[in-house]
Amino acid sequence: MTTDPRIDALAPGTILGMKYRIDRLLGEGGMGAVYAAYHIDLRKQVALKVIAARHSTDQRTIERFRLEARMASQARHPNIVEVLDLGNADNRWFLAMELLEGLDLFDAIVMKRTYDPLEIVPVLDQVLSALETAHGLGLVHRDLKPENVFLARSHDGDVHVKILDFGVVKVVDEGASAHLTRTGTVVGTPEYMSPEQATDNKVDARSDLYSVGCIAYAMLCGCPPFVDKSVLRVLSAQVTQTPRAPSMLRPGMAHATQVDDFVLRALEKRPPQRYQTAREMRAALHALARVLGGLKTVSQRITLPSAEALDRTHPEGTPSAEDLASTLPDSESEAGPPRLAAPPAQPPPLLPAPSTTGVRAHPTGVSTLGVVLAAAIGALIAAVVTYLLVRR
Repeated sequence: MTTDPRIDALAPGTILGMKYRIDRLLGEGGMGAVYAAYHIDLRKQVALKVIAARHSTDQRTIERFRLEARMASQARHPNIVEVLDLGNADNRWFLAMELLEGLDLFDAIVMKRTYDPLEIVPVLDQVLSALETAHGLGLVHRDLKPENVFLARSHDGDVHVKILDFGVVKVVDEGASAHLTRTGTVVGTPEYMSPEQATDNKVDARSDLYSVGCIAYAMLCGCPPFVDKSVLRVLSAQVTQTPRAPSMLRPGMAHATQVDDFVLRALEKRPPQRYQTAREMRAALHALARVLGGLKTVSQRITLPSAEALDRTHPEGTPSAEDLASTLPDSESEAGPPRLAAPPAQPPPLLPAPSTTGVRAHPTGVSTLGVVLAAAIGALIAAVVTYLLVRR
C-alpha cells in the first residue's frame, strides 16, 4: 500500500498511549489513518483510527471525531462496528475499534461485478436492522455507501454486515451544536447522497434510506444511479433526474418489476414518497424476499468473493481509474455511467460523461449555491428540450 505523503504515518512498532502497539497500516485519507494495532495490556488486536497530527488542533475535526466515537458507542448493535476506546496521546487523537476480517462492500461489488436480487437481501436486511437502532436514537449516518458497509467474517466463518464511519453523523433534534458541518456546505458522498442532503436542506432518517436505495442499485447494477466526473453534475442529477430502473441495466433479471419497485421507492426525490422508516423498508425487503425465494432468503449466509479474485482485479485490492475504464467497451467511452461488467443494451444515458474514478466514491464538501445553480440549469435545459420535442 502506497502511503499518502500528506499523512504522517506511524511506523510499525510505535507505542501509542502506552498501551497500543502499531502493527501495520490498513488505510488512510485526508483526515488520518487506520492501523491494525495490539492492545498490550488486554492482549487484543484492534483497529486504531488516528487523526493526522496536522489536524490535532482543529477543534471542528476533533469534535467530529469525538462525536463519531460517542454515537457509535451509543448505537450498540451487532451490525455497527464496536468502539472500544477514545483517547489522546502525544497530541494525537485516536479511536480504538474492533478489528474486522473481511472486505468492504465496494470491493465485493468490484469482485462480483453484480449481485443477483436474492444476494442483496441478507446484506440490506442487516444494514436496515442497524439503522433501526441508530434512527431510534435520533442518529442519521449521512454517509452510507459501499465503502462504509463492511462484510466481516466472524470466528465461526459466518459473514455479518458492520456499518462503519459515524464521522458525519447528525443528531436529530439536538440542535445546531450537534451538526458539525459548515453552513452552506454539503458534506457526504455525492453518488449516495439524498436530494435534500445535496441541497443542504434538513435531513432525517429518510435520507439514509435513500442512500440504502443507492447501495442496492450499485449491488444490482455495478454502479450507483448517477455517476459523472463532475461532482456538481452528480448532485444536480440526485436533485432533478429520475434514475433508470435496475432492470434496464440488467435485462432478464428475475422478478424485475418487484425488484425495481423496491429500489425505486427508496430513490424517490421527495422524502414523503419514500419508505418512512428503516422498519418499513425492512418489511418491504422481507416482502420482496418472499417473492424471490421465500423468507428464508433473509437469513441466508452472506458469502465473500475469494481473495484471489480481488488480487486479480487489482494488485492492491482497489481498482484504479484505468482499470475501471478498461472494462468499458469503446462505444461507452464517451457516454453512460461506468459499469464493472459488460453493459447490456440500454437507452441513452442520463449523464453524458463517465466517471474517471469508478464506483468507489469519496466524501466531499461543495458549495450549496453551486449545487442549486447546477440543478436549476439542468432543469431549465430539460424543460427547453421537452418544449422543443412537443413543438415538433
